[in-house]
Amino acid sequence: MVFRAFLAGLVAVVLLATAPVRPVHADQNDFRLEALFVQLRNTKDSRDALRITRLIWNIWAEIKHREAQRYFLRGVVLMSQESYAAAIANFDESIERAPEFSEAWNKRATAYFLVGNFDASVADIRQTLRLEPRHFGALAGLGMIYREIGDDKAALRAYDKALQYNPHLSGAKAAVKTLREKLKGERT
Repeated sequence: MVFRAFLAGLVAVVLLATAPVRPVHADQNDFRLEALFVQLRNTKDSRDALRITRLIWNIWAEIKHREAQRYFLRGVVLMSQESYAAAIANFDESIERAPEFSEAWNKRATAYFLVGNFDASVADIRQTLRLEPRHFGALAGLGMIYREIGDDKAALRAYDKALQYNPHLSGAKAAVKTLREKLKGERT
């Protein structure tokens, strides 16, 4: 339970830090993403990696559909306040208006995870990844779910895939190290 409270707090900080400051007409199909992903994979500087990561999240969180954006942002605020049912309802509305908006699916997956509905969370993560296969946040979330349910091999695959797109995810790196050691110990 302490882990869930810590995770909820961490999610709230990340959500607020990555919420778009100004609405720009962008999403997971934005032309700037390819260059940002190349930069993210190539940088060795942790501050530069954080800056690039924030830019990617900002682009993912923006959409042309104003109503979908409004519901999305309301959902982000509600999730940061731990009002998960209301957040999910707002993400539902955002998805209904813009089903191609991958970040609404991802945030709803996060809210479902936080209330312990792993099946719904995995379903939303899969949709997120259909729309944005490079979504390292969704992949890391998938790794967390698989660890939570005890599927260490699937967790390792998800974390490894997240690190292909963002090699600077310290939590994913630590999880990979722990899982590899655990799985290696099980083979011997």
